[in-house]
Amino acid sequence: MQKIDELRDRVYHNGYDIVGVVETWTHSGIADAEMAVDGFEMYRVDRIGQKGGGVILYVKESLKSARDNTVNEVLFEDCIWCTVQVRCQIRS
Repeated sequence: MQKIDELRDRVYHNGYDIVGVVETWTHSGIADAEMAVDGFEMYRVDRIGQKGGGVILYVKESLKSARDNTVNEVLFEDCIWCTVQVRCQIRS
């Protein structure tokens, strides 16, 4: 079993909403479709010009999320940020 298949199985089996993966070793030659997890938005940063590194953040599509580029990626190598909008219900 490939590692991405194992990741997909764990995500579905455990019912995760948000999953972060480090040291993905992804690069421009690996298509988004190869790394996708059905039902999840994928935010990906590849390490460019070096082997190793890379990060991916998976956020369940039912959560409203968006990539956040306000953090200077030069200061934080191999990082990815996103915002997730949640609704809280106050019960009385």
